[in-house]
Amino acid sequence: MLRELSRSGGDLSTTAAAPSSDAAAPSMEVRSAATEGLWALCREYGNQRKLEAAAAMAKVDAQRGFEAISRYVHTHPCAWDADVLLASLALARQSFDLTIKLLANVRWLFPEDPNAHFVYGQALASKVKVEAAAQALEHAARLSPADADIARWLSFT
Repeated sequence: MLRELSRSGGDLSTTAAAPSSDAAAPSMEVRSAATEGLWALCREYGNQRKLEAAAAMAKVDAQRGFEAISRYVHTHPCAWDADVLLASLALARQSFDLTIKLLANVRWLFPEDPNAHFVYGQALASKVKVEAAAQALEHAARLSPADADIARWLSFT
């Protein structure tokens, strides 16, 4: 389902297919239900206290925090919020391939939050995938038009 959300561009406001796809995108009703179902899995199987402890550790000790969040992601496969956190830490470590892998499909579960799209765009730009980076950064800019960091990264693409 994450691939389908990604294929449809993740834009829940339209039912048009993604430009690279010949198949029709899932309807808005299907996408909304799928997104809610995926978040329900996250709530059901997640452990917010463990994730918060790992995030706090990352602020104190980046290496140990990265390892703790990585373990959390591997033991909680529906932890979409942890994926985004781990991707942000991977970007800071210049692990661009890992950042891209973590956010390729999951970022669409955050329709109002520019951070996942911004981090994804930064990783793509760092791998000189300019067109894809521009698309992700433009999406982040639409979500947060006053963000100077996003605007600065967009000016590089």
